[in-house]
Amino acid sequence: MDSWTEVWSSLKREEGEYAKCSNPTGGGEVECWNSQVSETIANEIGRKLCQWFYFVLPKQLLQKHQPFNKLASSYFTENVHLQCNYNIEGQNKLDCTGLMMTTWVLSGIFKEENLVFSPNLDLGGLKTGHDRYGVLTVEISGTVHKHNSYIGIFDHTFQAVCLPGRKSFIIKSVQLNMHK
Repeated sequence: MDSWTEVWSSLKREEGEYAKCSNPTGGGEVECWNSQVSETIANEIGRKLCQWFYFVLPKQLLQKHQPFNKLASSYFTENVHLQCNYNIEGQNKLDCTGLMMTTWVLSGIFKEENLVFSPNLDLGGLKTGHDRYGVLTVEISGTVHKHNSYIGIFDHTFQAVCLPGRKSFIIKSVQLNMHK
C-alpha cells in the first residue's frame, strides 16, 4: 500500500462503525465515528498507522520525483504540530507547527540522518485510545538504528482526527522522543 488513504480503505468496515450525529454547525446530521463500538477498530487503525509511518513513509520520502508537500497534505493537517526530543548524541529538541516544517523535519530524520525505526507492534509496544471528542491517540515504542547499528530507543505518540466529510483519519500532532 502506497498511501495512508489506501491503508485506511483496506480496513474492514464494521457495522455501526459510523453513526449519524447532529452537525455541531447546524444543518442536520453528519456521519461521525461511533466510539462505542470502535475500541478494536482503534487498535487496528493504530497498527496500520504505525506500519504506514515506519515502513511506507520513509520509502516515499526517498522518492525525489514525488512532491512530498502535496502528498503530505493527505496525511497531516495543515497545522500539524511536531515535537521531537532526542538525547542520543547530546540533547536536542525540535518543535514546529505546519505542514511544510513537519515534512522537512521528518524528511531530515529519514533521509538525512538515515534513522531506521523498529516499532514494537506486539508485546505491549502499541497502545491506542480515543477520547470523547473522537481524537485517536496512538502510542508506540521501539528501537532506533543507523547503518545497522543500534543507537537507542524511542517513544512516539500520534494524535489523529477524522475530518468532516471524510472517513479517514489525518494526523494532527506527532511527538517523538529518542534516547539511549
